[in-house]
Amino acid sequence: MALNLKLNENDDVLLFWLQHKLKFPTLLTMVQDFYAMPASNAIIERLFSSSKNTVTDKRSSLGAEK
Repeated sequence: MALNLKLNENDDVLLFWLQHKLKFPTLLTMVQDFYAMPASNAIIERLFSSSKNTVTDKRSSLGAEK
């Protein structure tokens, strides 16, 4: 089965797969596995957890004696 279609840089790839999922079910499964994004990233979670200790009223201002 051939599909003579060119995608441009501004085209929505997700919309393409929604429109063509019945034509290419096996390829769709492969694309979903290959481009899957994790629900969360441990590095980002750690960064946000550590930032709560950095940006506080205590740490963001100096007292008069300093």
